[in-house]
Amino acid sequence: MEGISKSFSGVPALDQVRLEVARGEVHAVMGENGAGKSTLMKILSGLVLKDHGHIYLDAAPVEINTPKAAQNIDPNYKKHYFRKPVLCPHSDEHHVEKWVVYANDYIAAKELTLHPGQTVKVKDGAAYGCIIIQGHGKFGVYDAEASVMLRFGQASNDEYFVSEAAAKEGVVISNHSQFQPMVILKHFGPNHPNMPKKA
Repeated sequence: MEGISKSFSGVPALDQVRLEVARGEVHAVMGENGAGKSTLMKILSGLVLKDHGHIYLDAAPVEINTPKAAQNIDPNYKKHYFRKPVLCPHSDEHHVEKWVVYANDYIAAKELTLHPGQTVKVKDGAAYGCIIIQGHGKFGVYDAEASVMLRFGQASNDEYFVSEAAAKEGVVISNHSQFQPMVILKHFGPNHPNMPKKA
């Protein structure tokens, strides 16, 4: 951190603070009440925005403006957050479905791949939204195709929303290509009964 400054209602809490910490080091930030210790740590964690100054990670400048942003610059992000795709047991020679986001309390997602020329009926235990990211065919009774480039205001047929009742009944999806797979990303809330609970 370099040149970090912060004022509240015109009263400076931090003025040109510099703090350098090497990987693996542990430091204590000490000072009297009102010295700005908490403000400095809140800026570093994204809870408070700095007025001036720069934050660096491994000599590269980073912007930390939310607690989530602080998590996203974790140098061990893959170790802490990556989930290996989990193959769904109903996958077969016509299609492959994998959990790609799971084991959290907020959201879940699956990647569905239909092989060329195939038609399948896919059932799910919860409502979902989806986007066609590759290929073309039918999604239920609707034409569906991945959008290559959209201009503002242009219509597309690559996003669909499926109610819980329709998801449980099953949606018939067809890949009309003879050569390319049709790939769909499906996103759910945390209520899918078959979502893997552990990473």
